[in-house]
Amino acid sequence: MVHALPAPRARQAGVSPNMVKKNPPKTPKEPRIKELLLQALKWKHLLDTGQVASQADIARLEGITRGRVTQIMSLLQLSPTIQRRILEMPKSARRPHITERAIRHITMMENPKKQLDAFQEIAEG
Repeated sequence: MVHALPAPRARQAGVSPNMVKKNPPKTPKEPRIKELLLQALKWKHLLDTGQVASQADIARLEGITRGRVTQIMSLLQLSPTIQRRILEMPKSARRPHITERAIRHITMMENPKKQLDAFQEIAEG
């Protein structure tokens, strides 16, 4: 019988599948949304203190687009309660439900209560 795919490497090397080395457990790390919110807070500080004149300056310094800076800075539109919850997120080896993409629409809501309700839905998975 001819197979379209090559045999797994373990078989090719004459090693039984039970002897194949397992991947080590993933190292817990900060949730990406937390890192982005911290970055937005840092950039806000740079703007507020006059160390940079505009978001365009931040984009040039960081080597990213102005649009991306705007996306990240929009996290500052989240209510203080949501920002605090994001900043309190622990390190994890698993991908959290709360991602930038998942909460991007919440940043456009002006009502903090509606923001919190929408955030709760995402946080509960």
